[in-house]
Amino acid sequence: RAHAQCKRLVLFNTETKQEKILIDRVDNVTYSNADPFRAEWDTQFKGLYMSPPRLGYSSDGRYLLLPSLCGSRNVLYVYDFVEQNIIPLDSPLGVNTSMIDLGVFGHYVAVNVVDYGTPYRLYVFDLKSLSKKVKDPNDWYLITEHEFKTEEKNRIEWNVDRFFPDNELIPVESVYVHVRDTQAKRPLMVLVHGGPNSNVPMNYYIGVIAYVALGFDMLIVNYRGSIGFGQASVDKLLGNVSKTDVQDCHEAIHRCLQHTEPSRSVILIGGSHAGVIIGRLIGEYPTEYAASVLRNPVMDLLHTYITSDIPDWALAQSANVPFDFETGRNRFSDTSLITYLIERSSIRLMDQIKTPVLLQLGKKD
Repeated sequence: RAHAQCKRLVLFNTETKQEKILIDRVDNVTYSNADPFRAEWDTQFKGLYMSPPRLGYSSDGRYLLLPSLCGSRNVLYVYDFVEQNIIPLDSPLGVNTSMIDLGVFGHYVAVNVVDYGTPYRLYVFDLKSLSKKVKDPNDWYLITEHEFKTEEKNRIEWNVDRFFPDNELIPVESVYVHVRDTQAKRPLMVLVHGGPNSNVPMNYYIGVIAYVALGFDMLIVNYRGSIGFGQASVDKLLGNVSKTDVQDCHEAIHRCLQHTEPSRSVILIGGSHAGVIIGRLIGEYPTEYAASVLRNPVMDLLHTYITSDIPDWALAQSANVPFDFETGRNRFSDTSLITYLIERSSIRLMDQIKTPVLLQLGKKD
């Protein structure tokens, strides 16, 4: 199985020892590849992917705060134990922001509403207002927010792109972060996340801001296998690493270039599992990328299976086969598996690589 998955919310009765599923895992999200930008996309429930916060319960025990992901956004839900249903807490600033939970205090929820250009906007929401039949944005109370210098405000913009590779109903989402109204042809830096079952949600990242300030535009890709899009997206990558993830990132980059500046330089950056993807990209397309930065990259899947502390990860993601925790690394006689791990490793393309590589290795990693 994937190391990060869609979760269930389960109620356990300590007296009867019975379990009851309150919120089930979302296996398949109903997407429409005919209209990926319709309003329902941003409001549909795509599952739970995070643990409840330590300060998650209202003082009367009725409500439980549930942080999660909805595509490339951090979102918040509330579970009502009386009505036994899940309620979305819609951002007071709309779907182009993320909401980071800070905890429940009494019957108030403290939330940080963020985006790529704003580090904090602290809001408070009264859970008692959930009893209203009609939602009211005025139920949110702004406490404080980041104060920009006049020349900085709204200087950074971002655009979301969604597409469906292989004509499937599992989406890829990428976010293009750039400065407003620039006339210069800026290099494109592509951020590829590791995991691979993780996500780079809409948030305020010092690294992204720094690169944009230094003259780069940024493309952040959540490929198939990223969490936040339903369990089917997570499972899609099992047995397909170094295949669909590479394809998704390559297509996302070309789509961005097509809609912006096709002739600009492209730099790839990422760590861990991103090494599988970036190593494959610069090996299969040796003339397309100007430079790459690899931090503690996974380049050799066979070596990962033999020597690392995550041999189960190597087998599940590479070949979708289980790891036997009783007998350990016992698949060396399986020549077809060993050959497959070698074939899917980006290190085998080393002789084809022409792209300059900055390789960063942690001493204790």
